[in-house]
Amino acid sequence: MAKCATVSIYDAKARLSHLVDRALQGDEVVITRHGRPVARLVPVGRARAPRRLGALRGKIRVSKDIDAPLPDDVLDLFEGSSR
Repeated sequence: MAKCATVSIYDAKARLSHLVDRALQGDEVVITRHGRPVARLVPVGRARAPRRLGALRGKIRVSKDIDAPLPDDVLDLFEGSSR
């Protein structure tokens, strides 16, 4: 089970390498200033898989009139004007 370590900024500066190792092992490291929590040391998440082109093919539909002019009342909402 992960443990929680709370250290002051002063101690964190002196033991940064050790605290990073603890975070990598799953422990939560909270850094405090004047007794108040100000930061949490956590490992960087794993990189996501690259996006695959065409992954949504067949799952979404675009209307044939997507590039048709907007109705005047809707256009007014976007432009902030009234005709």
